[in-house]
Amino acid sequence: MKKILIAVLVVTLASIVYAEKLSLNISGGYATVGMDDINKTLQSTKERFDVGIEGIKNSGGTGSTSLTKFGSGIFLAVDAGYEVLSGISIGPKIVYLSCSQAKVTAEGSISGWSSKIEQTVDASLMPLMVGGYYSTKITDKISLLGGAYLGYGLANLKSVVKFEQTGQPSQSVEVPADCSGFVGEISADVKYAITPNVLLGVNLGYRLAKIDELKATKDVPELNVKKGDVIKDEDGKTIPADYSGLTIGVGLTFKF
Repeated sequence: MKKILIAVLVVTLASIVYAEKLSLNISGGYATVGMDDINKTLQSTKERFDVGIEGIKNSGGTGSTSLTKFGSGIFLAVDAGYEVLSGISIGPKIVYLSCSQAKVTAEGSISGWSSKIEQTVDASLMPLMVGGYYSTKITDKISLLGGAYLGYGLANLKSVVKFEQTGQPSQSVEVPADCSGFVGEISADVKYAITPNVLLGVNLGYRLAKIDELKATKDVPELNVKKGDVIKDEDGKTIPADYSGLTIGVGLTFKF
């Protein structure tokens, strides 16, 4: 299903490029992401680590914990528009959003023994959307655009836990997960015509993309996880992945 959706959008993009009254826009930039529920789960993990490290310190050892939460990422977007009315264009849009890695770690040592545990979480989203935008000229070279897109987002998440301790081989357990859900996007652009057919632009937008649940994509016997299981926190509650947030970027538009 996912491959079919991607193939359909790619073919549609290519078809529009060979039509008349069309434009192709390529942009990229910085994005924020919500991820409050996942961040809270990581915070709870750090608090459990804190208890263990405090025990080591109270016994004369040393140790520390650290936490890096989700909060931002980078995106790359490609969209094509066909002008159906003066200033109004419609078409498909494909985006790839890669979130900055989240990580929680704990390490301690006492009486010649040491250990370290680290959990990293990587997340990405690929929205496949259709929509359109309205464009109006401010001057001969400067134009303003406002757009809106709706579609389907393909979410991926991978959690890896690594454990090391004195005298033992290191261990690593990986839990990959994915799912999909509704996504929407609104944006505003300012474009400057470098040539009649090439425009340089800056854009600001907001993305709505909260995926209600993620499911494991393989069996992980070490954690008693089976393929298809919904990812949950320590209290048994489903953990949603909220990719919603602001975007700011730059791009080039080519008119044909």
